[in-house]
Amino acid sequence: MLTQKAAPRAALEFQSQAVRLAKQLGNPWTTARALATEAELLARVGEPENARASAVQAREYSMKIASDSGRALYTASVDLVDGVIWLGSRPDSAVAAFRAALNRYRQTQNLLEVPR
Repeated sequence: MLTQKAAPRAALEFQSQAVRLAKQLGNPWTTARALATEAELLARVGEPENARASAVQAREYSMKIASDSGRALYTASVDLVDGVIWLGSRPDSAVAAFRAALNRYRQTQNLLEVPR
C-alpha cells in the first residue's frame, strides 16, 4: 500500500469509505476485514483510542461469520491488529494479543472454508 506510507491520512480516509460500504453490504467477512484494516491505520497515525474502537467492531463482525474456520481466522486477524495497537503503549498486552493470534492460527491450521 503505497498510499499508506506516503499519505497515511489519505489512506485512512479511503479505508473509512471502505468500512462504510462494507457495512452497507452487510457481509461480516468484508466488514470485519475493513474494520481491522481501519484499526491498523488508525494505530499507525497515532489514534489508539479510535483504533481500539474499530478493532472492537471488527471483532464483533468476525463473530458473526457462520463458518467456524472463517470466524477463527478473522478473529486471529483482529488479534494481530490488537497487538499492533497495544505495541506502543502496553507491550505486555501486545504480546498477549500476538500469542492469541498465533494460537488461533494454529487451531485452524490456517485452513479456510469458503462458502460456495
